[in-house]
Amino acid sequence: MSKTSAQRSWAQVVIKNRKLLLHSINSSSTVNVVTSTPSNLDVPMVSKTCTWRTGHGSGSVFIDMTGRKESKIEFLHLVAQQYPSRVGVLTQQVGTLKFAEINFAPDDDTLSECMTNGIIFADKSTVLPCRVLDIHMQIIRLRLSNLPFLNEKDMMKGLEKSLRKYGDILDV
Repeated sequence: MSKTSAQRSWAQVVIKNRKLLLHSINSSSTVNVVTSTPSNLDVPMVSKTCTWRTGHGSGSVFIDMTGRKESKIEFLHLVAQQYPSRVGVLTQQVGTLKFAEINFAPDDDTLSECMTNGIIFADKSTVLPCRVLDIHMQIIRLRLSNLPFLNEKDMMKGLEKSLRKYGDILDV
């Protein structure tokens, strides 16, 4: 066991990090996305919702509530305070995934404000939403295995080239 691995907590050892290879977060964004680790617990956490689902309208966004301690009523109150012009909010649970769909009028400027600022919770953490998918969009999920040993850049090029002919790639 190396000295660095001996200093890591069990939580650090077993944490899973998922990386979006094809849609990385824009570096010019005004929001820094961080994960909660023991060294940065005093920094407010910002997480981005990635839910590939259709919604009830083009003015809808999804907010991931998985792992949040707030009750449904507390969450609805937060949304009402931060976005009073919303048209409606629908909370859903599918298995262990908890999320909410917040609907705005498509021409409401608050929709872009919500996309930029997200929902700010009492613990100062922020969850950024994602747009709902078009109701006519067909989603196909692939699981790739036995991939060659390549560096990330070369793997990206190969995956983009191979999968491009099948349509838009949402996540890898």
